[in-house]
Amino acid sequence: MEILTRAREFRVCSWTLDEYLNAIKDDEVFQSVSQCLDAPAVLPDEEMSRAAMVESKYYYAGGSCRYMFHFRTATVATKLSDAVDSFNDAATVATSDQRSSSSINRLFGMFQRPRVVGTVSPVISQYVATLIAVRCGPEAIKKLMSTYQDSSNPALNSWMLEMVFFANLRNGGLALVDAAGNTVDTWSQSVIVVTDGIPALSSAQPVWIKPEKWNQGGYDAIMVCKRTQHVRFVQVTSAHKHSFRISHFYRWLKMLSESPESFEVKIMEIIFVVEQDKLSTFDFSTVTGNGLLVPFGWPKGKETDLSINDAT
Repeated sequence: MEILTRAREFRVCSWTLDEYLNAIKDDEVFQSVSQCLDAPAVLPDEEMSRAAMVESKYYYAGGSCRYMFHFRTATVATKLSDAVDSFNDAATVATSDQRSSSSINRLFGMFQRPRVVGTVSPVISQYVATLIAVRCGPEAIKKLMSTYQDSSNPALNSWMLEMVFFANLRNGGLALVDAAGNTVDTWSQSVIVVTDGIPALSSAQPVWIKPEKWNQGGYDAIMVCKRTQHVRFVQVTSAHKHSFRISHFYRWLKMLSESPESFEVKIMEIIFVVEQDKLSTFDFSTVTGNGLLVPFGWPKGKETDLSINDAT
């Protein structure tokens, strides 16, 4: 058939975030696709700029131009979730070239290697990686991570540490180490509840919460133990610097205090988890909201006395 029709295969690389941002600078292009850029705002009550609309949708669509510009966010999330659910072995699919006909054009992208000829085919977006992380162990996620680091799309490299964190927490627990490699704490294996609200809190066992909203500012996970009256906020980051906006923690604690699950918080921790080689130089780029945590026992001026560790 190819000889008769002179057809040739043409493989198109997935789009990077920068390419999307350049495309929507054109007014005509933006107007034609704006109705599909409907993912939640990056910040609450934000007046969504074009860039913010694309960045929010990028979490779901990733490198798929079709998902970015042709489908609404809810449809994209459903299609990708259904494709992940169709896997017989998510760990195998995540770390090998095995592809099923129902998922190849949904879950995997194709990006140019940054320094050598050739391409790599990681999963298409952070949303997909999050779904796979629920079903895979930490070793599978680490293999995914190594694939991303060989991609020309830098946005894909920034969030894999979070996937390793949750995969470890779901599968055997994890240890936190300081810059010298000394273990400073261990966190036991735990079921993780995905919600933006206050779930039912067991009086016997700690409950780990992962925000449903992908762009929740301030923290990536919360551990709540009603028995010991303990709340731990965790921010996972691969950056050398990170903002510290205390209002995010205050709002969640206030929501807890007004919920049926309310209790007096006697122990509160805010922990930043970063890669070990960045521990000694990690710093805050911005600190706002000083004094907001006073009602919860954190003295004003002591907000930046934080624990910064690496999870292994």
